[in-house]
Amino acid sequence: MSEPPEGSSSGLDAAVGRRVLMYQADPVRAVRAVAAAVRPGGLVVFQEHDASMVPASVARLPLHAQVHAWIWRTVAREGANLHMGFDLWSVLGAAGLEVQQVRAEAIVQTPEARHPTAGIVRAILPRITGAGVATEAEIDVETLDARLEAELRGSGATYVGDMVFGAWARRPSAASGAPE
Repeated sequence: MSEPPEGSSSGLDAAVGRRVLMYQADPVRAVRAVAAAVRPGGLVVFQEHDASMVPASVARLPLHAQVHAWIWRTVAREGANLHMGFDLWSVLGAAGLEVQQVRAEAIVQTPEARHPTAGIVRAILPRITGAGVATEAEIDVETLDARLEAELRGSGATYVGDMVFGAWARRPSAASGAPE
């Protein structure tokens, strides 16, 4: 790798991570390591899920709630922080970054606009069964999408199955007085 041209700053302009910090034993340390690769003034951006407020629906959707529980129970048994979305601001700040903004977005499903939940379950099925959360027979992944669709259509409901937090921060510049 060659040296950067004279007068240019070294380091990345930005670093981005998605669903990374929730699996870190020490997320502050992980952010510090990522931020070290970013130039002063550069961005560090993370998107993390949070299970604190979901699932949510006015209607009773027992299959949706069960599938949500299978997914999050599996992630919890793998040691993940189920509340990393809410922890983003404090983690980025503790890592020495200047937090610019934290936002949350809900993944909203309606009978006409559904999320590929059954596909996600299919992809993590070995993790779900391996963690002892549910059996393949309980899940019946081959019919899961049709059953989820029927439940949502039958209720005519809106369902929030996931909450995603995004946060972006800047690595302090030398002008801000922070060490580089």
